[in-house]
Amino acid sequence: MKRINLAQALELCADATVLERIADRMGLPPHVVAHVLRCAGPVLIAALATRAAHGSGDTQAVFDALMSHDSNARIGSECAHLVETTAGLKDFEQQGHVLATRATDISMAALSDHIAVRTGVPTQPASVLCSMAAAMLAGLVKHHVLLEQGDVTQLPGLLASQLPSVASGMEDGVATLFGYPSVHALTDTIAVRLAAVTADFHPRQVSPRHPDDEPNVDTSAPRAQEDEDHHLAADHPRVPDAPASEGRPLRTDLGAAPTPGVDAEVTVAQRAKRPGAPDYARFVAGKVYANDVHYIGSMATPAYAAASNPDVSRQTSRVGRRARLWVPVLMLVVALVALAVWAKRERLAEVIAMLTPATSVSSTPLAGATGAIGRPADAGETSAARATARTAQATMASGAITPEAASATAAAGPAAQASATDTEALAADTWLLTHTNASGAPAVQALLDSDDQRRAVVAPLLARFGKGHFSASLRAGGKGAAVWLDHLDALLPFIAVPGAELTVERHRVMLGGLAPDNAEGWRQRLQQTLGPAFDVQVFDKAAALSRATDSFLHAMAALLQADSMCNQGQVAAALNRQVVDFAAGDDRLPSSATENLSTSAQLMTTCAARNQAPRLTIVAHADRADDGEGLLALTQRRADAIRGFLVKAGVPAASLVAQGVGDDRPVAGTLTAAGRFANRRVEFVPL
Repeated sequence: MKRINLAQALELCADATVLERIADRMGLPPHVVAHVLRCAGPVLIAALATRAAHGSGDTQAVFDALMSHDSNARIGSECAHLVETTAGLKDFEQQGHVLATRATDISMAALSDHIAVRTGVPTQPASVLCSMAAAMLAGLVKHHVLLEQGDVTQLPGLLASQLPSVASGMEDGVATLFGYPSVHALTDTIAVRLAAVTADFHPRQVSPRHPDDEPNVDTSAPRAQEDEDHHLAADHPRVPDAPASEGRPLRTDLGAAPTPGVDAEVTVAQRAKRPGAPDYARFVAGKVYANDVHYIGSMATPAYAAASNPDVSRQTSRVGRRARLWVPVLMLVVALVALAVWAKRERLAEVIAMLTPATSVSSTPLAGATGAIGRPADAGETSAARATARTAQATMASGAITPEAASATAAAGPAAQASATDTEALAADTWLLTHTNASGAPAVQALLDSDDQRRAVVAPLLARFGKGHFSASLRAGGKGAAVWLDHLDALLPFIAVPGAELTVERHRVMLGGLAPDNAEGWRQRLQQTLGPAFDVQVFDKAAALSRATDSFLHAMAALLQADSMCNQGQVAAALNRQVVDFAAGDDRLPSSATENLSTSAQLMTTCAARNQAPRLTIVAHADRADDGEGLLALTQRRADAIRGFLVKAGVPAASLVAQGVGDDRPVAGTLTAAGRFANRRVEFVPL
């Protein structure tokens, strides 16, 4: 089947007409209805995928429910008509409730309660909207399956292809409903299990076997030819079946050990000619088998074909003997290479020790109690003093240890475009920042526990990139550097990727700078390498904005129910959960922020009507890397734009003050997009 993004299809199905009619019947604003449906989609898809991953029997149950008479395959064109009346809306909701319960085998109340908490919508309306989302989703799946002439064997692949959108649209809290500690754990595990379920269907579709599990000589050859013809005529390549050898049951999870002596890649190759699962499952299976499975024509001949062809069997035996002869040769080569690398690193450490003068190592402690990156706590410190501090702190750059950061940066060569000396200091929670330019030269900022750890950072960078092909700004005075230093070798392959961005904040690792599919592959690889001690995530600005909106709406809903809803401190805390994401260098109010600001204005005008108007300062910040020159004036215009919007919406002008502070108070480094996104922010501060 062709690919489809069910979350996007759900949003298209719930168009403006549908949203307005549902909103009119339920007494909710259309944008709130859209927000609930948008949050419900990934949760429902995750519920379907979780049940389908339990095995082929559960997959069949999910398929039967989605393809039943209760599911409307014409939902895309009939949805607006179905919700036109109150009676139709109620029938539509009941239909979705039945479908969701049958398909997911989970109580809709549990799912809708989570959506209610996340969106701030009362429980009953959230339950109704979740049921309607389930009805739309079932109809969309049925329409797609009928249009593509699919069957139950392709459902796991279809659900597996939705996991990226599930990961970006869910929170860890809902993952616990399905028995997983986090969303990443859910998607990683479900992807593998869905691939196993896909393979579980296909052994029943291949040529029959004798009771002793050996191929029938009379029937295996023609059936193999039919399979090959089918494979050549297929529109898309198919994933090979899962192993089914020696009478052992097929694996449907990761718990069973693989068959001894059978390499996973060879097993994949042996079944490359048989029809199997669709492209969705092939993609997931590729991730299971070490992220890079190559389907080539020169792979080993399948066992069932070799059994019916003695020449093939003898040829395979000779190839196996030749392969075994290469094993000791390869082991010897690996040992020699390892010895050469070890000798080089040992010599490199000696050279670094000789080149490191005692006066070039700075152990200046972290300055500042504000937690801001790049500025000391003393606002009255002169620019000359700050320049001196920067020079003392950035003692290493571009593969050479120097007493002055300026001269080191000048020697950076290809790494000059990604200078690491932009930041004066890292916050105590930010241990490591890296950005790699298009030439593959990384810039590194790191916070170390002591000066003694500098060599542990520079030596691997020199060995990996060479002198003049990286820049580093290392500063002593933190706590916890030893935690990530132990994993630096595991992080270096990602750091070497052109365009890659890495942030290590305590035990959270944030990746960025790469295409979504590539970044997700690296996330899984690093999560497996670093282990459960680290939470590896991929920075996605759209997902960050969505999470901020959810948090803001939830905080506003809680504040409106509190007796102290007009308390200045509590109002400011709630308003600061929203994100006003100005474009780089721009002072025009982004359209994505107007709905949240309108909600903010409603709260402030309500308090003003009670003579309890909160008095707030709107403080706008800029990022020095993205926003360019004239930052103080730019941030003042941004603050004025927000104040003007709120005053126009009815907030008393006397209760608001606009202030732009330029880039004077950064909260993150500027090497990464995630850091620049955090710096370019707006705050509401009580007067």
